[in-house]
Amino acid sequence: MLSTGFPVNEADHCASFVRGSAKALIKRGHLVHVVAPSRRARDELSIPITRVRYAPRSLERTFHGAGVPDNVRDPRAWLGLGTFPLALSRAARDVAARFRPEVVVSHFGVPCALAAPRGVRQLVVWHSADVHLASRFPALAERALRAGDRHWFVSEDKRALLGRREDDVVCPMGFAPVPRLDRAEAKRALRVSKFCALTLSRLVPIKNVGLAIDAVAKSGHTLLVAGDGTERAHLEKRALARCADVRFLGHVSGHRKALALSAADALVLPSKEVRGRAEGAPIALLEAMSAALPAVFTGYGGDDALAVGIRARTANEIARALKRLERDEGERTTLGQHARLTSGRYTWDVVGERMSALIRALATRP
Repeated sequence: MLSTGFPVNEADHCASFVRGSAKALIKRGHLVHVVAPSRRARDELSIPITRVRYAPRSLERTFHGAGVPDNVRDPRAWLGLGTFPLALSRAARDVAARFRPEVVVSHFGVPCALAAPRGVRQLVVWHSADVHLASRFPALAERALRAGDRHWFVSEDKRALLGRREDDVVCPMGFAPVPRLDRAEAKRALRVSKFCALTLSRLVPIKNVGLAIDAVAKSGHTLLVAGDGTERAHLEKRALARCADVRFLGHVSGHRKALALSAADALVLPSKEVRGRAEGAPIALLEAMSAALPAVFTGYGGDDALAVGIRARTANEIARALKRLERDEGERTTLGQHARLTSGRYTWDVVGERMSALIRALATRP
């Protein structure tokens, strides 16, 4: 499995869906070896990792944390754009020579599909940033598309952007349902006493959390901001300036994530397009849907086809949608139930089985 990032534990949010896919395949009897920039040689599940070193340690700033599109705002991160593809290719060849894999799974068509060792069948998983990059450089896209034997897109809009065939797989990455806690107890634990909205994401420009802050300042509701990132200080100042009831929880995992999802009455997904790039299929959306939360979403990217709730694109529209959900408990309950049922199609039990079958078919193809 090739990737531009890999988390080493449950609290590490860097490309967590890559670890999720590795876990799902191991559960189904596959032997998995990951090749990626990582801080360790093994993660907590003892998944073996070949660490890709692509720059001196102080300059390895490109592939981690918030992700490449946000990391390259730091000029020092540009070095990795040039050095990583070659380093990944070299590491992938070395691993292939030692273990002789039957199939390579490349997360992110660019650059990983291009770095895969020749002569090994390849499943290419396309996400968001890589599709955006490939769509801007057609020659690069064509090379990556030719390199793969099968292609998997996390949303239909991403498949269409590259003009792919109808028989390509279109399916979000899977998710692990978060345990549901008693809502009243969760609200007490987080000191929430009124209707509560939640954002669950990295705090980076494309997530557009400031729009959710503006909305609750108008609606008078509480907003839980679960996540961390480069925008946090700016967002805290924005909430203060608007006198909005916003609670910044930082990065959440495990019980803290379960508390946030259980205390909330609705999810706000305020993402936007940034220089033509839109969301893929956010895992946080699926987690919230599994917790029976209706979504108020802007509808940029893959969330438009996936979300169950109310589409709203301005602060005023989001504020009105939240008030509507607060007033109409019946609608909120119906949407929440629909969301929970829909999310069941995308757990790792389901998505992992689909990916496993596709890999086995590739491995046995004449």
